[in-house]
Amino acid sequence: MLTTAEFAEHFAVAYTTVMTWLTRGIVPGARLVDAPRGAVWEIPARTLETFKPPKLGRPRKAEKGTKASKKARKGSGQ
Repeated sequence: MLTTAEFAEHFAVAYTTVMTWLTRGIVPGARLVDAPRGAVWEIPARTLETFKPPKLGRPRKAEKGTKASKKARKGSGQ
């Protein structure tokens, strides 16, 4: 089993990014277990072989109605 810090180091992302993935349920096999000092996440080591991190950042907006497309239409005489 891996800790969240080990998982974050492997994928070269921040610990908080991994915590977001865990709370969203996108890390397969991860589970929250009770420990003497509080609940901790356990991530199976085999997950490193199959997990593909989602792209970071906000999703792009649709092309329709963007400033670039409006400028292109304006310049073409439409």
